Amino acid sequence: DRFPAASIHGIDASAESIKAAESMGLQGVTFHFSESARLPFADGAFDLVYSNGTFHHIDHGKHAAVFAELRRVLAPGGHLFVFENNPLNPLMVRGMRQNPFDAGTKMLFPWYLRRVVRGARFTARAPKYYVFFPKQLKGLRWSERYLRSVPVGAQYYVWGTREA
Repeated sequence: DRFPAASIHGIDASAESIKAAESMGLQGVTFHFSESARLPFADGAFDLVYSNGTFHHIDHGKHAAVFAELRRVLAPGGHLFVFENNPLNPLMVRGMRQNPFDAGTKMLFPWYLRRVVRGARFTARAPKYYVFFPKQLKGLRWSERYLRSVPVGAQYYVWGTREA
Protein backbone atom coordinates (compact mmCIF):
# COMPACT_ATOMS: atom_id res chain seq x y z
CA ASP A 1 0.00 0.00 0.00
CA ARG A 2 2.85 2.40 0.81
CA PHE A 3 4.78 1.68 -2.41
CA PRO A 4 2.14 1.12 -5.10
CA ALA A 5 4.66 1.22 -7.97
CA ALA A 6 7.01 -1.30 -6.32
CA SER A 7 7.90 -4.55 -8.02
CA ILE A 8 8.06 -7.20 -5.29
CA HIS A 9 9.73 -10.57 -5.69
CA GLY A 10 9.78 -13.38 -3.15
CA ILE A 11 12.13 -16.33 -3.41
CA ASP A 12 12.31 -19.59 -1.49
CA ALA A 13 13.89 -23.02 -1.78
CA SER A 14 10.61 -24.60 -0.65
CA ALA A 15 8.19 -25.30 -3.49
CA GLU A 16 5.46 -25.81 -0.88
CA SER A 17 6.09 -22.34 0.57
CA ILE A 18 6.00 -20.77 -2.88
CA LYS A 19 2.70 -22.51 -3.64
CA ALA A 20 1.22 -21.25 -0.35
CA ALA A 21 2.44 -17.70 -1.06
CA GLU A 22 1.00 -17.74 -4.58
CA SER A 23 -2.37 -18.89 -3.22
CA MET A 24 -2.64 -15.62 -1.28
CA GLY A 25 -3.35 -13.75 -4.54
CA LEU A 26 -1.14 -10.77 -3.76
CA GLN A 27 -1.16 -8.11 -6.46
CA GLY A 28 2.18 -6.99 -7.89
CA VAL A 29 4.13 -9.79 -6.23
CA THR A 30 6.00 -12.52 -8.11
CA PHE A 31 7.25 -15.61 -6.32
CA HIS A 32 10.24 -17.65 -7.45
CA PHE A 33 11.28 -21.15 -6.48
CA SER A 34 15.04 -21.64 -6.49
CA GLU A 35 17.45 -23.99 -4.79
CA SER A 36 20.39 -22.43 -6.60
CA ALA A 37 23.11 -20.47 -4.84
CA ARG A 38 22.81 -17.91 -7.65
CA LEU A 39 19.68 -15.79 -7.57
CA PRO A 40 17.72 -15.53 -10.85
CA PHE A 41 18.00 -11.72 -10.99
CA ALA A 42 20.22 -9.23 -12.78
CA ASP A 43 23.03 -7.37 -11.02
CA GLY A 44 21.67 -4.38 -9.12
CA ALA A 45 18.05 -5.40 -9.74
CA PHE A 46 16.72 -4.34 -6.31
CA ASP A 47 16.71 -1.25 -4.13
CA LEU A 48 15.79 -3.27 -1.04
CA VAL A 49 16.42 -6.83 0.07
CA TYR A 50 14.49 -8.11 3.09
CA SER A 51 14.94 -11.42 4.89
CA ASN A 52 13.07 -12.54 7.97
CA GLY A 53 13.95 -15.71 9.87
CA THR A 54 15.83 -17.27 6.99
CA PHE A 55 19.49 -17.43 7.86
CA HIS A 56 19.24 -19.78 10.82
CA HIS A 57 17.93 -22.33 8.28
CA ILE A 58 21.00 -21.90 6.04
CA ASP A 59 24.25 -23.70 6.83
CA HIS A 60 26.54 -21.13 8.44
CA GLY A 61 29.35 -22.13 6.10
CA LYS A 62 27.25 -20.78 3.21
CA HIS A 63 26.38 -17.42 4.75
CA ALA A 64 29.27 -15.48 3.21
CA ALA A 65 28.38 -16.68 -0.30
CA VAL A 66 24.67 -15.94 0.21
CA PHE A 67 25.39 -12.39 1.39
CA ALA A 68 27.76 -11.85 -1.53
CA GLU A 69 24.93 -12.89 -3.84
CA LEU A 70 22.50 -10.54 -2.09
CA ARG A 71 25.02 -7.75 -2.58
CA ARG A 72 25.22 -8.59 -6.29
CA VAL A 73 21.46 -8.19 -6.82
CA LEU A 74 21.22 -5.06 -4.68
CA ALA A 75 21.64 -1.72 -6.44
CA PRO A 76 24.39 0.66 -5.28
CA GLY A 77 22.92 2.68 -2.42
CA GLY A 78 20.37 -0.07 -1.77
CA HIS A 79 19.49 -1.45 1.64
CA LEU A 80 19.53 -4.93 3.14
CA PHE A 81 17.43 -5.78 6.20
CA VAL A 82 17.95 -9.15 7.88
CA PHE A 83 15.69 -10.08 10.78
CA GLU A 84 16.44 -13.05 13.02
CA ASN A 85 15.34 -14.57 16.32
CA ASN A 86 17.53 -13.48 19.22
CA PRO A 87 19.58 -16.24 20.90
CA LEU A 88 20.12 -13.86 23.85
CA ASN A 89 16.42 -14.11 24.73
CA PRO A 90 15.75 -17.34 26.70
CA LEU A 91 12.05 -17.42 25.78
CA MET A 92 12.90 -17.23 22.07
CA VAL A 93 15.49 -19.99 22.45
CA ARG A 94 12.90 -22.15 24.20
CA GLY A 95 10.30 -21.39 21.53
CA MET A 96 12.64 -22.37 18.72
CA ARG A 97 13.61 -25.61 20.48
CA GLN A 98 9.93 -26.53 20.69
CA ASN A 99 9.15 -25.62 17.09
CA PRO A 100 9.54 -28.63 14.74
CA PHE A 101 10.14 -26.26 11.81
CA ASP A 102 13.32 -25.05 13.51
CA ALA A 103 14.67 -28.52 14.34
CA GLY A 104 18.36 -28.76 13.46
CA THR A 105 18.81 -25.02 12.96
CA LYS A 106 21.48 -22.90 14.60
CA MET A 107 20.58 -19.42 15.84
CA LEU A 108 22.71 -16.45 14.78
CA PHE A 109 24.15 -14.16 17.39
CA PRO A 110 23.67 -10.49 16.45
CA TRP A 111 27.39 -9.73 16.35
CA TYR A 112 27.95 -12.73 14.06
CA LEU A 113 25.28 -11.54 11.62
CA ARG A 114 26.68 -8.01 11.58
CA ARG A 115 30.20 -9.36 10.94
CA VAL A 116 29.00 -11.52 8.01
CA VAL A 117 27.08 -8.60 6.51
CA ARG A 118 30.18 -6.41 6.79
CA GLY A 119 32.30 -9.20 5.32
CA ALA A 120 30.10 -9.05 2.20
CA ARG A 121 31.13 -5.38 1.84
CA PHE A 122 27.98 -3.77 3.21
CA THR A 123 28.01 -0.90 5.65
CA ALA A 124 26.28 -2.58 8.60
CA ARG A 125 24.66 -0.76 11.46
CA ALA A 126 24.55 -2.15 14.99
CA PRO A 127 21.77 -4.67 15.58
CA LYS A 128 18.43 -3.31 16.80
CA TYR A 129 16.20 -5.37 19.07
CA TYR A 130 12.41 -5.55 19.33
CA VAL A 131 9.50 -7.60 20.71
CA PHE A 132 10.34 -7.12 24.36
CA PHE A 133 6.80 -7.64 25.61
CA PRO A 134 4.60 -10.67 24.84
CA LYS A 135 1.01 -10.14 23.70
CA GLN A 136 -0.18 -10.36 27.32
CA LEU A 137 1.79 -7.14 27.96
CA LYS A 138 1.12 -5.50 24.60
CA GLY A 139 0.08 -2.31 26.40
CA LEU A 140 3.79 -1.76 27.08
CA ARG A 141 4.91 -2.13 23.47
CA TRP A 142 4.80 1.66 22.98
CA SER A 143 8.03 1.76 25.00
CA GLU A 144 9.93 -0.69 22.78
CA ARG A 145 11.31 2.05 20.53
CA TYR A 146 13.34 3.24 23.53
CA LEU A 147 14.77 -0.24 24.12
CA ARG A 148 16.12 -0.97 20.60
CA SER A 149 19.73 -1.12 21.84
CA VAL A 150 18.99 -3.51 24.72
CA PRO A 151 19.98 -7.00 23.49
CA VAL A 152 17.14 -9.00 25.03
CA GLY A 153 14.27 -8.44 22.61
CA ALA A 154 12.90 -11.65 21.11
CA GLN A 155 14.04 -10.58 17.66
CA TYR A 156 16.61 -8.29 16.11
CA TYR A 157 17.64 -6.95 12.75
CA VAL A 158 20.84 -5.88 11.04
CA TRP A 159 20.60 -3.12 8.45
CA GLY A 160 23.23 -3.09 5.74
CA THR A 161 23.74 -0.65 2.89
CA ARG A 162 25.57 -1.25 -0.37
CA GLU A 163 27.64 1.85 -0.89
CA ALA A 164 26.94 3.85 -4.05
